[in-house]
Amino acid sequence: MCDEKLGCGYMVVRILLFFFNLIFWLCGILIIVFGARTYIQYGSIASLDIDDKYGWSISVPALIIAIGCVIFIVAFFGCCGAAMKNECLLYTFAVLLSLLFVLTLTGVIMAFTYNDKVKDNVGSVLNNTLVDFYDNDQIRSGWNSLQQDWPQCCGVNGPEDWLLHDLKIPESCCIDQTDAMNCTYVKDNIRSNGCFSEIVDSIDSFWTIGAGIAGGVLLVQLLGICMACGLARDIKVTEYEFV
Repeated sequence: MCDEKLGCGYMVVRILLFFFNLIFWLCGILIIVFGARTYIQYGSIASLDIDDKYGWSISVPALIIAIGCVIFIVAFFGCCGAAMKNECLLYTFAVLLSLLFVLTLTGVIMAFTYNDKVKDNVGSVLNNTLVDFYDNDQIRSGWNSLQQDWPQCCGVNGPEDWLLHDLKIPESCCIDQTDAMNCTYVKDNIRSNGCFSEIVDSIDSFWTIGAGIAGGVLLVQLLGICMACGLARDIKVTEYEFV
């Protein structure tokens, strides 16, 4: 049924805004899941940077999760504004969405700008910590997680990295660890792929997925800004006409 004052056009935009907020919430959930997955997956690398030299503890995944949570809050203003026909809430929603749009766009630009630097930092962390594998429990745990769980590799560029530093190849490099104590003595049982190349490939995949999600979120944000401003304008114009 059409609104007596605002007409059918208003009702259509109002319904579209509700659907937009539903999509916006889903985007928020997707972003939070993506951030959580990234945090878990790259946690092993972060644990190797024990001096926080490369800022892993600041964590891009934490920022991604935070953006997802902010989206929930922003979408709340849009729902309330449309439901209550409140011009102020709708404009608040549009302003917050505009700020979020700018932040998201800035984050995307920065992510691609520092893409190569992130890869260089990964290489530095791996090279600097490999030699301390047998002297530091935290480093050993991080390396074992990388080699055994994800991305299942051995050394920085291959198992020969351990031998170059006169270190015994860790059992976590073994494909079959049934006989963990002796598995590294069987050449065919040692993973030949290096961790650096595997992580770099994963980062490239990460950026590709992230770019797709970011592009979708930016489009949804832009549509939300237009609909919220249009709805608020219709409410304001109608109020003046009925005064």
